[in-house]
Amino acid sequence: MFHHVVSYRRSLVLILCTILFLETQADSDICKICTCNSLTTRINCARRNLLSIPQPIPTNVEYLDLGYNKISRIEKEMFQGLHSLEKLDLYENNISTIKEGTFTGLSNLKELDLRWNNISTIKEGLFTGLSNLKTLGLRNNKISRIEKEMFQGLHNLEKLSLSFNKISRIEKEMFQGLHNLEIFYLENNNLMKCGCHLPAFVKYIKKVYNRTVAVSGTCQEGSGKRIPILDYSQCQNYSLFQRNLQCQTCSGIKCNKSEVTSCPGTEPVCRFAISMNGAKLKTERSCSTYRKCVEAMRNNTLTCNKRTNGTSCTGCCVGHLCNRMISLAGPNPSYFV
Repeated sequence: MFHHVVSYRRSLVLILCTILFLETQADSDICKICTCNSLTTRINCARRNLLSIPQPIPTNVEYLDLGYNKISRIEKEMFQGLHSLEKLDLYENNISTIKEGTFTGLSNLKELDLRWNNISTIKEGLFTGLSNLKTLGLRNNKISRIEKEMFQGLHNLEKLSLSFNKISRIEKEMFQGLHNLEIFYLENNNLMKCGCHLPAFVKYIKKVYNRTVAVSGTCQEGSGKRIPILDYSQCQNYSLFQRNLQCQTCSGIKCNKSEVTSCPGTEPVCRFAISMNGAKLKTERSCSTYRKCVEAMRNNTLTCNKRTNGTSCTGCCVGHLCNRMISLAGPNPSYFV
């Protein structure tokens, strides 16, 4: 019996040593190509002529620089498990394709730099889950249109750069949810047509939150004259929020499409919440106001981290988004406005 116990303990020690060796070896693989600090919390892979992202990446990394390479595609599994990552640099590459789900799980990411690439389209939900992102750099790409869902979930975003792209117009409702935005760079989008949504958004933030959003860039009026974006004044009857918003209102496992209510007020949104009740998901939808819903979303960091009993996730929606199916994608609902 004693012999068996000793043998078992030796086997266990051997297994643990093997696992430790493999983890150390995996960490050192990327560090043979790139420069790593002793704890592998900072990894510099810039200017290595890389065609792809080296794997595996140590899961404790906090800063990863992949700039000035020749990377053209980013597959969705490339950054999985990097829960400590705070800054990710991908500037000056040949990136044209970023798979949906690429950034899922990077809940601590604060800075994402995608400048000087060949990105023309950003798919809906690409940035979902980046609830702590503060700076997003997309200048010098080939983006031609800002879709409504492009920046969903980035309710802590403060700085957004889209200069030197091919943007021609900004969709209505695009900025609802970006209530912490402070700086928005839009210079040298030479096809940009003037519109009402961005000036209305800036005025709303000033009125409600007493905070100024700095916007740089020009747009083209109907006459062909270019003026500063915020100087466009043909918006007397423009409403930032949808009038007569229709919202599914329900409480339970599944919403019935016939349960629809007209939301009153000057800034209506549909508030939805998903919670775990035992092993079942519970869905609730109701009319709310923008400010109340945004305040509820701020608590997601504390209440929306795991799919466990008692977990609760809140989101806000307007327009056609309100009657779409809700799903959980990582720690956050699949869309926010």
